[in-house]
This record gives sequence, C-alpha cells and structure tokens, in this order.
Amino acid sequence: MFENVVRDILIKKLGKYFKGISKEEINVGMIRGDIELNNLELNEEALSAIPFPIEIRSGCVGHLKISIPWLNLGNAPIIIELSKVVCIVNPRLNQAWDEKYEREKALKNKKKKLIKAEKQKIGAKQEKKKQEKEVKKTGDSFSNKIITKLLGTIILYVEDIHFRYEDNRLPDNVFTCGITLESAYITSSDVDDEVKAN
Repeated sequence: MFENVVRDILIKKLGKYFKGISKEEINVGMIRGDIELNNLELNEEALSAIPFPIEIRSGCVGHLKISIPWLNLGNAPIIIELSKVVCIVNPRLNQAWDEKYEREKALKNKKKKLIKAEKQKIGAKQEKKKQEKEVKKTGDSFSNKIITKLLGTIILYVEDIHFRYEDNRLPDNVFTCGITLESAYITSSDVDDEVKAN
C-alpha cells in the first residue's frame, strides 16, 4: 500500500516536469529502491505556474535516479540525482490576450485531461477502493505525517547543467547567453546536518 502511495506521488510530481513518465518504469525501480530514467524531455509547461519572465522552449535530462532506502525510510535520505541537464528558455512574451488562442489552448488542455482520465479510469476504481479501506483503518493523518517526514529527507543532486537563454524577438539582434554548472545540491537543513555528521 505504501509503495503505491509513493509511486503515485512520484508519477504526479515528475509528470509536471517531464514528458512520458512511465508507470511501468517507476514500478520496476520501486521494487529495487532505485528508479532510473534516461533521456527525459522537459515539459514546456513546467514553469507556467511560476511567475517567471521566461518559459521553457526545450530541454532534457540525460539521467534521473531516485534512491529510496526502504529499509531505513524516514531516517535515511531519499536521494534524487539529475545529470546531463540541458534547458533552453525564451522570454515570456507579454502579448495581448487572444481569445481564439486561449480557447484553443483550453480545449487542448481539456482533451489532454480527458485522455489521461480515460487511461487511468481502467483499474483505478478498484485500487482507489482498496486504498480508501486502508486509509480508514490507519487514518489519513498518519499517511500525511509520513509523507511530510519523507519530503523532509530529500536530497537533490544535479550534475552537468547547461542553462541557455535565447531572446530572438528582434531577428537582426538575437541575444543568447548560457550558464554551465558542474554540480549543485539542495537539501533541507535537517538532512544537511546529518550528512555533515556522517
């Protein structure tokens, strides 16, 4: 049951940022505790909810690895490693509102959601009923506490990052710049203290 909760959270969260996340790949990796995905394409809508003046034009992650320490879950960190990250962004254009474009965009999003819902509908009702029974037995607050604790143990390592900004609004005066980072990591202060102690 708990593995199903973790799997569903991973698929939902990763799906916001990457295209083509496969439930089968996640399932196979979950058993081993090491989920490895290669050549993931960045979702252009990944930054749409954030009020950045940029938008993703294209991008990919060469390798994504998520290590889940099942035998020491909650005490040992969940490690997420990204490598060979390439992200090309453009300025977000402040264009006048186009009713036709907005309608088409909304229709496209609705179609995507309907297709996704139809795919998930098969078998989802049975799994949902099973999870609801288990939630009633253990209590929803218990699973929320566990999820909060797990999210506090995440360490994110990123290696070989290339971020490129391209502004081609003026065809005769194209501006391009890039940043390359060898590595970076993000962690909560609690996990960072534990890593330093070891």
